[in-house]
Amino acid sequence: MLFPLLKDGGIYIVEDTQTSYWPSFGGDDKDPNNASTLLNFFKSLTDSLNHREYLPLNAIPSYFDQKIISMHFYHNMAFIYKGNNKEASNKDLDHKVHD
Repeated sequence: MLFPLLKDGGIYIVEDTQTSYWPSFGGDDKDPNNASTLLNFFKSLTDSLNHREYLPLNAIPSYFDQKIISMHFYHNMAFIYKGNNKEASNKDLDHKVHD
C-alpha cells in the first residue's frame, strides 16, 4: 500500500520479517514456503526484477515489475529499491545465437 507513495530512488525497508515464521503473528514455523507469509510475498517479488526474461513480448508488466530495481535481504529485514526497471533482456540475442 505504501510502496507506490515512495519516490523513485527511495528504499522501502521492512523490519521484523522474522514474524513470517512465528505462528502467533500469522507466520508458519513448519513450512518456510507458506505463500501467505510476508517473506514469501517478498520472495515472489524477486521475479519482478527479471520480468523481461519471462513475460511474453506483448504482456503488460505489473507495477512491481516496472518499479522494483533491487532487493536485499538481511537477518529479519528486507530492503526494496524503487526506480524504473527498464533493463533490457538478452533473451532475443540468446535465441538468435542458438538458432
